[in-house]
Amino acid sequence: MPAERTDESNEKSLRLRSMYGCPDLGARIYELLQERGIKQARVAPELRLSPGQVSKLLNDKVDMSVGAFLHFMHRLQERPSAFLGEKNALSIELLQALRALVQIAMPVLRPAGSETTAGETRLVPLLRVAATPDNETYDDDHEPRLHALPHEYNGPDTAAFEVVGDSMIGEAILSGDVVFTRPARNLADYTDRIIVCAVQGYRHLKRLRRPRGKVVLESTEPAKNVWELNQGERASFKAIGIVIGATRRLSR
Repeated sequence: MPAERTDESNEKSLRLRSMYGCPDLGARIYELLQERGIKQARVAPELRLSPGQVSKLLNDKVDMSVGAFLHFMHRLQERPSAFLGEKNALSIELLQALRALVQIAMPVLRPAGSETTAGETRLVPLLRVAATPDNETYDDDHEPRLHALPHEYNGPDTAAFEVVGDSMIGEAILSGDVVFTRPARNLADYTDRIIVCAVQGYRHLKRLRRPRGKVVLESTEPAKNVWELNQGERASFKAIGIVIGATRRLSR
């Protein structure tokens, strides 16, 4: 990637520590990686950085890009705004910076189909899933095409979905990304996770909450939108899979 693009993205978005008063950003992320058994050596190639460069990020010796930060949040299944201590969703200014970043800077997630070979992957139908506010949907009138699973997500129960909409941008998931899911055994396993689900026949990408036995689906934009399912919607609700990873094309 051209150096000037990296410089431009740095100028726009590499001020997380000063912007949010978080001088130990890397150290906090390192602690969570350790707690969850995620190795730096595994994350480094995903960020297209050397292990040494990742170590500098996590030791707060260099500024962390928004792109790298969002990738860590995605890996850790953490909400960026909550991690940084904000009570509300991401600011409009930062959302604009994030949208610009994914066009000009390093990919937050690995490009679709990278690091795969014919012997390691299988093809699955690529369905569409709505990442839209509330219960907004879309007309899924196209024939699903086949998609090659990256080897790290390869599995007999893995499914692939193309995201439509930007309501999960706070979770580092943008419209056009491909998310990969695996089913869980019971509804409790889906709780507090980013999931693909169906309500009244339409697929949605949301975070599932279960306060006091209710079924609540959250999106991060606009302003942490909350959709509490009514009785009829709950009757049709089906959890399809937990999001285990995602990929992003370099060009749209």
